[in-house]
Amino acid sequence: AARLAKVLGEVGGGSALACFALSYNQIGAKGVGRLAGVLGKCKLLARLDLDNNRVGNEGAGKLAVVLGGCKALTHLQLGTNTIGDEGAGRLAATLGDCKALTHLGLSCNEIREEGVRALKQCKAPAHLDLSYNPGIRSDVFDADLDLATAVQRDIVAAERDA
Repeated sequence: AARLAKVLGEVGGGSALACFALSYNQIGAKGVGRLAGVLGKCKLLARLDLDNNRVGNEGAGKLAVVLGGCKALTHLQLGTNTIGDEGAGRLAATLGDCKALTHLGLSCNEIREEGVRALKQCKAPAHLDLSYNPGIRSDVFDADLDLATAVQRDIVAAERDA
């Protein structure tokens, strides 16, 4: 990750980068931290895929710091990264700055009730994938909004309109 961050920095900070896929590389929180400085300069970045990289809560926090600068980001994939409630909360705190974000993939992490509540309060993107997280139950949500139902409704609507 350090060499990749260095190379991206040498080619203009990755400013023209629109899609960055680095899944299954086990870069960890330290690697995400090294990439974060460069990713914050990627003004055209629309898709970031960091699935299965051992990001954890610490890495999610480092990523959250730069997400606000990624104004074009529409798709953020962070599945299978051992992100828990703390990391989900840190991400949720910056999602308001990510106006273009339409998809947030957090499947197969360790998010429980507290993380779901944080995501619910921050106006999560239209498509929020929380599948295969422990403790995600419909009774976590208030009667006025069941996030799982809302996400399913959006998926059905998207399929219908396609």
